[in-house]
Amino acid sequence: MTISTTTGLARYYAGHRPVLTVAEPELLKNIMIRDFNSFTDRNFELLIDPVLNRNVAQASGDDWKRLRQIISPAFSSGRMKRMYPSIRECLRDFTAHLDAYARDGRPMNAKEMFGNFTMDVVATCAFATKTNIHNDPNNPVTTTVKPEGLQYFNDLMSNIITTRKEMPDSSAKYSDFLQLLMDARNDRVAAHESAITDESGTGSLKPSAPTPAVPHKQMSDDEVRANTFVILMSAYETTATTLTIAMYELALQPRLQERLYAELKAAMDADGEIDYDTLQALTYLDQVVSETLRLHPPGIRATRLATQDYKLGDTGIVIRKGQQVDIPTYAIHHSPENYPDPYRYDPDRFSPANRGKIKPYTYA
Repeated sequence: MTISTTTGLARYYAGHRPVLTVAEPELLKNIMIRDFNSFTDRNFELLIDPVLNRNVAQASGDDWKRLRQIISPAFSSGRMKRMYPSIRECLRDFTAHLDAYARDGRPMNAKEMFGNFTMDVVATCAFATKTNIHNDPNNPVTTTVKPEGLQYFNDLMSNIITTRKEMPDSSAKYSDFLQLLMDARNDRVAAHESAITDESGTGSLKPSAPTPAVPHKQMSDDEVRANTFVILMSAYETTATTLTIAMYELALQPRLQERLYAELKAAMDADGEIDYDTLQALTYLDQVVSETLRLHPPGIRATRLATQDYKLGDTGIVIRKGQQVDIPTYAIHHSPENYPDPYRYDPDRFSPANRGKIKPYTYA
C-alpha cells in the first residue's frame, strides 16, 4: 500500500472489507476533532475474557460516550497532581534498585526494569496496590499483563471492590482510578475537581471535597473491572517501551543525555526531589519525550469506524457507515514532508522555537 503524496490517501482491502487510509492533516482534523462524532467507534480484537471487553476502548455508540464521560476526570491535572507523591514513592524504590546494580557493576535489562517500574506505578495509582516488584519479580500482580493472569486480575478486583463497598463513605475512601469508577457506579462522579496539592511525599491520596454530581453516569461492577484493566494494559507496555527507547537514544548521543541531566539536576531541591509544578515546566525533558514518541510511536496506526455515512471534505469520497478508517501514525511521523530528516533523533524539533514549525495534526 502506497499513500498518495498528492492526496494523503490510500485504499486497501482487509479481507473483503474496504479500508481507507488518511494521512492528510486537514482531513485528519475533520475526522479526529471537528466531525469526531462520526468516528467514535474503533476496530478492536476482543479479549479472551468477555467481561473485560466492556471497556471504553472497545465500547461503541452511547456506551462509549457514557464511559468516556465517567473516565475522563481521572486524568484531570488535579487528580494527576494528587497521584504524584505515590509515583515519586515508586520512583524512590526504582532508583534504589538501580543503585544496587551500579554498586555491583552488574548489567541490567532495561526493558524489564522499566516494565517493573511502570507496573508498580500503575498498580499503585490504579487500585492502591503496592507490588514490591523489584524484590519480588514474580508478584502475582505482574501476571495480569499476560493471558494467564486474567483470572487473578478478576479475583483481585472483585475482592477490592467488595472491600471498598463495605467501607463507610468517609475520608477512609481512596482517590485512585478504581475509586473514581466505583463512585461513578453510584452516580457520584464530581463535575469539577479542585486541585489538591500534596507534596508531602507520603504517597497518601485523599479524596476531594464534595462537588455536584453528574447525573446518569453509572457503571456496573463488570465495567469497573474492565476499565481498570484497560488502563493497566494501556499504560504498562507503552510507558515501559517509551522509557527504554528514550534511554537507548540518549545513550547513543551523550551530548543530549548531559543536557537533560543538567536540566533535571538544576530542578532538584535540597533533598534531591522535583515537585510536580517544577516537573511540568522542564522544557528539555518534554522535548525528549515528544521526540521519542515521534520517532518510535507505541502504535503504528490508529483505526476508526464510521458511525454514519460521511463525506470526506472535497475529495468526493463518501465513507460508508461501518467502514474502517486508518490513521497511519508511523508514516505521518516519518514523512519528510512533515519532519525533515525524519529518522534522526532530534529533541530540538520540539523546542519552543521550533514547535510552531510543526504542521498541525501531524503529531499523534
